[in-house]
Amino acid sequence: MNTNKEKWIIDKIVKRTTKNGEVAYKIRWKGWSAKHDTPETREQLMEDVPDMVKNYEDKHPLTKAQQAKVNKQAKAVVAKNVLQALKKSKQPKKKPAKRTNKAQPTAPIQTGPRRSARIASSSFVKRKIGN
Repeated sequence: MNTNKEKWIIDKIVKRTTKNGEVAYKIRWKGWSAKHDTPETREQLMEDVPDMVKNYEDKHPLTKAQQAKVNKQAKAVVAKNVLQALKKSKQPKKKPAKRTNKAQPTAPIQTGPRRSARIASSSFVKRKIGN
């Protein structure tokens, strides 16, 4: 249910649509033009204005073809959700990294001419020479 402080009043239900097995209604708001019509889900409207939805459905029943389409789409959505849940449950769990008490080297050990140049210019060598 909407937690906004403002309450909007529904003037009428204009049209019913189905998408991915979900029924939605195009709503005309009281005091607003057709330009401001918005789609609202059936579940939301059943919470807020169930009498209006039932009256619209009684006056405009689904044809057999439309009902079959809604049922087919709903079954496909359910099947897709089940497959996604199965995939998530079958994914191997990552093992946590093993902790060891061994000290890890902070930097790789350098060898070659770059290492000798770094050592020769370091303050450590100067102190040793100075003593």
